[in-house]
Amino acid sequence: AVAFSPDGTMLAVSLKPNESSSSMLVASTDKWQKQQRIPFSPGFAQDIAFTPDSRQLIAVGGFCKQATNGCLPTGRIWHTRLDSNEPSKMFVPTAEAQYFSGIDPLTNDRFLVVGENYDRGLRRHVEMWSVGTGERLWARRGGGGGGGMAVRISPDNETVAYLDKGRRGYKLITISVSGSPRNANQTTLLELPYNRIMAPR
Repeated sequence: AVAFSPDGTMLAVSLKPNESSSSMLVASTDKWQKQQRIPFSPGFAQDIAFTPDSRQLIAVGGFCKQATNGCLPTGRIWHTRLDSNEPSKMFVPTAEAQYFSGIDPLTNDRFLVVGENYDRGLRRHVEMWSVGTGERLWARRGGGGGGGMAVRISPDNETVAYLDKGRRGYKLITISVSGSPRNANQTTLLELPYNRIMAPR
């Protein structure tokens, strides 16, 4: 995963030589020199993003927790303040989650993530988290597919768009977040069957 800072001065990339020593590398964009390396563990990042103030970096992904039949994909979120020497802080969902796969910050304190989180038997695909408390503020069930893949918030912070891996194809879904996100309207804009991608003519 790679991300430019909103002020254009930095470029971050996530690296995973192995699950015990993953890191984020931050480089300056003027001379492309490494500024800092930020280790985090256990796990690896699937997506990373700067907060709007360019002072914080958030990574989403997870690690494969050992289980009797191999390993269990387990979602995690890591938060780092670039002006601090403190290690990355890890956010742990209250319910075990699949890997998180996408992130988009709304503000310096709140950010959206997408993935799969089994909570009381429901598949939660889109979630909003707080940096300050490290808690999930709300979660919305997706379009009935296998998991969210990418998420973005509109410039006016009114509409969430995310890509969902459905049972028969990819779905592009929007959520109006005016008022209560839990009760907001959710619309499927398009659905592209897998065979159109997997078996081109």
